[in-house]
Amino acid sequence: MRRRLIYCKRNMKKYLPLLLAAVFAAGCAKQETGRISTGRHRVTFAVASDPGSKVSLGDEEEGKIPFLWTRGDKIGLFLSKDEKDVEDAMNIPASIVNDILESGPGFNLAYFTTELTLEADSEYGVSLYYPYRGWAGKSTTISHTVLPVQVQKSKDITEHLGLSGTFAAATSTLTTPEEFGEDYYHKMVFTLGHKTSYVLFRVSAADDVMSGYLLTGITLTVPEGKVIAGESSYDRESGEFTVAPSGSNSVRLDIPQGSSLSTTTPTDACMVVYPQTLTGQTVTIKYNLRKADGTATLTAVHQKTFDAASHAFEAGAVHRITEVIPSETAGEWTVTSSTVDLSACGTANSYRIDAQGTYSFDATVMGNGDKGILRPISESLFHTDNASISPVSAELLWQTAPGLITGVTLSSGRITFTKPDGTLGNAVIAAKDGEGNILWSWHIWCSDLGAMQAYVTPYNTYMAMDRPIGAVHGRTAIISDNSEANVKLRLACFGLYYQWGRKDPFPYANTVASSGTRTFITIYDKDGNAIEPLNTASLRPYPLETTSSEVGTQEWAAAHPTTFILNKETTDSSNDWYNKYGEGAGRDKRGYGFWGNPYGHLYNTADAVKPVKTIYDPCPPGYMVPPVDFYLALTASTYYYTGNRVSYDGGSGYTWVQRQGMLRSITGDHYYCNSNGYFWTSGTTSETNEKVCSMYMTSGGSSWVKQNMVQRGHGMPLRCIQEL
Repeated sequence: MRRRLIYCKRNMKKYLPLLLAAVFAAGCAKQETGRISTGRHRVTFAVASDPGSKVSLGDEEEGKIPFLWTRGDKIGLFLSKDEKDVEDAMNIPASIVNDILESGPGFNLAYFTTELTLEADSEYGVSLYYPYRGWAGKSTTISHTVLPVQVQKSKDITEHLGLSGTFAAATSTLTTPEEFGEDYYHKMVFTLGHKTSYVLFRVSAADDVMSGYLLTGITLTVPEGKVIAGESSYDRESGEFTVAPSGSNSVRLDIPQGSSLSTTTPTDACMVVYPQTLTGQTVTIKYNLRKADGTATLTAVHQKTFDAASHAFEAGAVHRITEVIPSETAGEWTVTSSTVDLSACGTANSYRIDAQGTYSFDATVMGNGDKGILRPISESLFHTDNASISPVSAELLWQTAPGLITGVTLSSGRITFTKPDGTLGNAVIAAKDGEGNILWSWHIWCSDLGAMQAYVTPYNTYMAMDRPIGAVHGRTAIISDNSEANVKLRLACFGLYYQWGRKDPFPYANTVASSGTRTFITIYDKDGNAIEPLNTASLRPYPLETTSSEVGTQEWAAAHPTTFILNKETTDSSNDWYNKYGEGAGRDKRGYGFWGNPYGHLYNTADAVKPVKTIYDPCPPGYMVPPVDFYLALTASTYYYTGNRVSYDGGSGYTWVQRQGMLRSITGDHYYCNSNGYFWTSGTTSETNEKVCSMYMTSGGSSWVKQNMVQRGHGMPLRCIQEL
């Protein structure tokens, strides 16, 4: 008979697991002999934590931090036998069984399940790690990253931790029996030890003035030489966890929706860091604040000295920092409404702002800098081996509303601008050399970010924005008509268009019509004047240039960020904007690593390679273009089509997946607007195909192709994910 798994359903909330116990329950259909034969068996791991465990806190308080086993959590599993890895049981994902939990005094439990090939009467070594990563492969060393930019989507302080840098691991042995009864359970207990630490901020307002502000971000900076984020590795044979010395001494936690400050009820925020001893050290904690109506921003900086012996970020422990933010500079606090540094925790090709104020960023770095250049250049085909530039001036190229941003200047290598009010939209700023040539350009995205959403695939779990880059709204209710107000709302959910591998955005349509002439939105120059359309029918506001060995290059594209590059073909059969090597060039001369995923086709194999962010990636700091398996998250239970809304349920409500069509590679004008939907990924599913992978919604949006191969010359939107 099939063994029975007994469980009861409970609330999904847990506590941060300092020690995790796992119960192994294996079974299969009973054989005539009563013995277990070699074969595939469904295996369930029950992962438990003890909320009664005392949490070591820097301020010597005892307490517990809420922890949520979230939809999409996975544990990675390796089996060995006779001290050799079992070939078909290396880096196997065990997925959480949603809504199956057991609770009782002193413990919480979640089930993870997978299939394994097991032999009877055998002993196996078992190695587990959390969270599972498909690109860990079969190596004895598992690479890991604590992200220097982390995102907390709401006041729920822990749902983001597993994808921000949490790492835990365990080893044990499993002995399979000769036979078993109907309710037989083989139990083995794991102690899943955390290698990372956690900092919990409990933040309050000192007075009624600060109660009018939202907390939108926290940056923790420790002394130089103290690494708290970046790359690390875990050796599953020795159990050694090694942090790379080249990592960061700073972590920024974004809270895009903002969390209201109060004089009575603290707001909580939590980040993952590497363990560090900080006794006697002074750290800098910067709090980003804005008024709920977006009319003002503040920065509160606390120079905090850890003078007690207990002040250490310990592995598997929570360090609590309780803060009361004053409304004026006093003592260790500095409170200002000064310029906001957008690149404080990393440079990028796009910056998002959500309130009026003055902003600046480092304009001497292309994209995310040298780390975003894939080497060797001879293979990656990147246009430079050095991400540094030396601009002498800056200029606003276009904006979607007059006066959206003003006062663009360049000084000491930094571009500064002002957001005068709460108008939402997009703009592009360029840095120029002494002769007026564009060296690089940046997209300024004026929008709140909304809720992050989990995209759960069979191979990985990703946290994604709830809207395409450039959209100023993400979620909506069902819209039943095309009234003027509803059309505006739908257009606000449109994202900007990108040619694959380029960093520069192109404007979207100002109509939701599926037939007739589809016109563009009006864009404006630095003086607020409407830019004259270059196509009087479609009102296309940007120039076109046909690709060539000169035009079809990253050098030329970067110097002409407002030009859409057409392919040479008269049909869409084999087009590409990139044509550095002229006609007849093969796939090896197409730059399939421009968006950091040249080996994307290996996503479902043991040879999977972790995608990275590059200097051509259009996403803001802390985000990147999604990889090839991203849209495999679309299933019958998560993807819905109702009327004119196509939506995805990422576990925290719906997000609207727009059918905004594309910019066609042979004309540069809109195609399939309000009929089909296309969204880029960063790679291809085939080692030989010259096309790249996208998500494609068929006409009407009632069905979809999760991995549609499409030509690279089209302009299409994309949805950024949290950087991996």
